[in-house]
Amino acid sequence: MLSQLAWFDEEFLRNDPEVIRLVRKGSDYSHDDQALMGRKQREICGKVFPVYREFAQRGQIEISTTPFYHPILPLLCDSQVAAVAHPGVPPPHPSATPKAPATSSALRVNT
Repeated sequence: MLSQLAWFDEEFLRNDPEVIRLVRKGSDYSHDDQALMGRKQREICGKVFPVYREFAQRGQIEISTTPFYHPILPLLCDSQVAAVAHPGVPPPHPSATPKAPATSSALRVNT
């Protein structure tokens, strides 16, 4: 539960009474709590996706996707993490890695 609650946007963590209650509870979550969290996730996505669609249709944003748990994402953030999975294999030269990896997955809004 906590790992899922951590992904809620700050707006909902501060302003949504049901999300706040779940965060404050902190442990011993019931099946009803789990169902509530799932409903809140669907509710919030239901608000976000139409806005993304509207912005995309107006040409204000471009949306790209990557597979969940894509193996390249950790390397974009820190190429040295490859040594954890493959000790002894030389890491890529720092100049071969992006300077700002977040830009490769960032949502871009044209105003």
